[in-house]
Amino acid sequence: MPMVVNGLPAHVLIVHFVVVLVPATALLLILSVVWPAARERIGVFGPLLGGITMIFALVAAEAGDWLKHKLNLDDETINQHANYGSILQYVTIAVFGLFLGWWIVAASGGQRILGKLGPLESVGRHKVVQLAVGVGAVVVALVSVYLVVMAGDTGAQSTWSGYKDLLSK
Repeated sequence: MPMVVNGLPAHVLIVHFVVVLVPATALLLILSVVWPAARERIGVFGPLLGGITMIFALVAAEAGDWLKHKLNLDDETINQHANYGSILQYVTIAVFGLFLGWWIVAASGGQRILGKLGPLESVGRHKVVQLAVGVGAVVVALVSVYLVVMAGDTGAQSTWSGYKDLLSK
């Protein structure tokens, strides 16, 4: 996979998609859980967006690992940034899975799929399962937003910290 795009590290380009998609996906997931009318309007688009977000997060993390090793840097802020990014990629997997699970157990389109699962249908229709998936989805969505903010902050600090004097003039 090319890790440089037009002379720039791919990580610094791809990460912008993650910064936009993670909060957008989290917002749609939370709306889908707490607002039934929004759930039906969001439909299968929500889990699809969750899948796209997950892919961008995984690619950004891979490109970031490549860049860190290429630059051979061992800075505390960069290490924090890398740790947040590593955790974020797993959290976006969880967001995707929970969004898909929520759509299946709570949205009408997902209910049609659930009806074809035979014995699992009664489990998916159980209110305790719906509550657990819904609460888990909201918690993981909020964690994903926190992680993208922290990863962005530490990434910006590691990139721009050398320019503090220049920017204060």
